[in-house]
Parts: sequence; structure tokens; C-alpha cells
Amino acid sequence: MDTYFGFSVAWLQSLFAGVEGTKGLDQTKIRDWLRKNKVETVAGTFTFDAKGLPAPFTYATQVVDGKIELIYPADIRSHKGIYPKPAWK
Repeated sequence: MDTYFGFSVAWLQSLFAGVEGTKGLDQTKIRDWLRKNKVETVAGTFTFDAKGLPAPFTYATQVVDGKIELIYPADIRSHKGIYPKPAWK
């Protein structure tokens, strides 16, 4: 559940940046602003293409000591991945 909360926060940060950047709620202006600007989020830096979509991204998580940890991408990970994966207890 915590992992999905982080993704939600990143999308809200993107929307908030667009509203702040345009000083309004006009969706066309927000879309255009997002196409031209980088947005710093809890999930990293987002840029948006002509369709208004971010570049494809992948995240990998692993349970380490009973806690969900982000192990990929390396530049924002909360824990290094453990390989081979320890057996479940």
C-alpha cells in the first residue's frame, strides 16, 4: 500500500506544479506547461511528451526485514536489492 501512495503523491506533485506554473486551472495551459518544464517529485524528475505523458519508468520493490523498500532505480532507491532473494520465513 505504501508503494502506491508514493506514486499518487508524484502525480499530485506534477498536477500541483502545473497549476502553480500557470497560475490557474486551465487544463490546456497546464498540459502545455508540463511539456516545457521538469517536475521534481518523490518518484524522481518527470518530463512530459507531446501527449502529456511522462517518459516510461519502472520501479522495483523488495521486502527487506519486513519493510517494503524501493530497490530500483538506483538513483532514488531506499535500499540495495538483495540477491538471491532470501527464503520466506
